[in-house]
Amino acid sequence: SFKREKKLLERSPPPPPNDGRPPAFLGSEHSYDL
Repeated sequence: SFKREKKLLERSPPPPPNDGRPPAFLGSEHSYDL
């Protein structure tokens, strides 16, 4: 299961720079109504 976790981490997109704006790839998965 550890290998699968590693694969999931490698496939996920890198964290966006913390510039205060929501990244586009998150879409409606997370809502940024601030």
